[in-house]
Amino acid sequence: MTKTILENLDRKIDHLAINVDKRFDVMDKRFDNHDKRFDVMDKRFDNHDKKFDILFKKSVNTEVRLDNIEKNMATKDDINNLTKIIDKFMKQVDVYYKEMLSLKVKVDRLEKWVNQIAAKIKIQLES
Repeated sequence: MTKTILENLDRKIDHLAINVDKRFDVMDKRFDNHDKRFDVMDKRFDNHDKKFDILFKKSVNTEVRLDNIEKNMATKDDINNLTKIIDKFMKQVDVYYKEMLSLKVKVDRLEKWVNQIAAKIKIQLES
C-alpha cells in the first residue's frame, strides 16, 4: 500500500511538475514578448535621443549665432550717435554750400566789374 501511495504521490508530483513547467513556459513566452516590446521601445527612445541631440546642437548653434549678432549689432544709442554725427555734418555741408553760393555771387560781381573796367579802358580780356 505504501508503494501505491508513493506511486500516486510520485505521479501527482510529476503531473504538478509538468503543469508548473508548462506555466513557466507560458510565462517565459510572455516575458520574451515583453522583452521584444521593450527592445522596440528602446529603439524608439534611441531615435528620440538622437533627435533631441540634434535639436540641442541646433539650439546651441542658434544661441551662439544670436550672441554674435548681439555683439556686433548696433544699439539704439549707436544709431542715435550716428544720426547726431550725420546731422552735424549735414549742417556743416549746408553752411559750406551757402558760403559757396555767396562766394559765387561775389566772384560774378567782381568778374562783371573787371569786364566793365576792361571795356572802359579798352583792353580785350581773354577767356
